[in-house]
Amino acid sequence: MQTGKFSQAVSNSLHLIGMGVVVGVAACGIAVFRFPNASNRIAQLCKSAFGDLGTRRFYSGGFKERMTPREASQILGTSLSAPWSRMREAHRRVILANHPDRNGSPYLAAKINEAKHVLLERKNRSR
Repeated sequence: MQTGKFSQAVSNSLHLIGMGVVVGVAACGIAVFRFPNASNRIAQLCKSAFGDLGTRRFYSGGFKERMTPREASQILGTSLSAPWSRMREAHRRVILANHPDRNGSPYLAAKINEAKHVLLERKNRSR
């Protein structure tokens, strides 16, 4: 079977690209071990160049001692003015993803349930 010059050129190009990737990954690995502080600097440069790239979607703080309705709505991923049916669906979705019977955290499950109760109390008071 005879190969054309085009397919041979493509094959050579792919080999060169692959070798370049391997060399680049190896160089990065060596740099991380050789210069441990460089990884922090690289992370800062990437963050300044590319921004957060969608990581701000999640709540980046810890839990407050007494849960507020705003924090509860952030945990469930709903707005404060959402109807109860939407909050119930959000609670079900979040608790299924974090349930202790499915290798989730008991602490997070308790906070998710607390968020549901805080929002339920708020809805009942507003009636």
